Amino acid sequence: MDWTKAKTILIIALIITDIFLIATYGGKHNTEESGNEEALAAVLKSSNIYVDAEKIPKKHGSMPALSVEYKGVSADETAALIESTDIKAEDESDKAYIEAAGDFISYLGMNSEYISDAQIVRKPADRENGGETVKVVFGCEVDKLKLDGSFMVCTFTGGEIAGFDSYWLEPGEFSAKKQETISAAAALISYMAEKEGTEEVRISDIELVYWVNSASYDSMEAVTDTALPTWRITFENGESVYIEAFGR
Repeated sequence: MDWTKAKTILIIALIITDIFLIATYGGKHNTEESGNEEALAAVLKSSNIYVDAEKIPKKHGSMPALSVEYKGVSADETAALIESTDIKAEDESDKAYIEAAGDFISYLGMNSEYISDAQIVRKPADRENGGETVKVVFGCEVDKLKLDGSFMVCTFTGGEIAGFDSYWLEPGEFSAKKQETISAAAALISYMAEKEGTEEVRISDIELVYWVNSASYDSMEAVTDTALPTWRITFENGESVYIEAFGR
């Protein structure tokens, strides 16, 4: 037997066990974890998973689930409303586009108190579209956490509204009961256990969000669902995986 290899495996197993116990049960006392991130990063590296130890969140605690309701507008209805409105950006500033997008969302009846700050994406003018294309992207935020996957996008060409796309989950009520959540460290260990293949991955961000683990809705009818606290692990290539934060 290769005793050196066996000793290394045993040390890694003990480190993982120590980190997992602190990560899982430390939240019961709502304490801040410290001193384990470097060890965790070393363990992850052994599986070709690279993460900056300083980017691993240290706090977690008890959280409720969140009810959500899907709200949509059909493509035909959206197209008709675009044709019937004269909403446009007053100038080329970000503020003007955000205000015009907000007006159009209100016109659609899709306004919400949970709309987060907008992001602007600009594409230079070309011969085909005849003017600069600007996308105003709105996310959803509740109780200072993102409701991941809930969004509205207004597209402008030459200052005029040209398109609208959305997958909006309107936050409802929190559950009466809170449940313990696993830490970011435990989520990373869970991802490591589930990861297939030996390819190298580099993690750029780890964030606690609310997330609905269900298929997309095809119907325009109101559909309710439940969003759960979830650790979103984002890689340098922009892709993400989700690890539900309630005890697994």
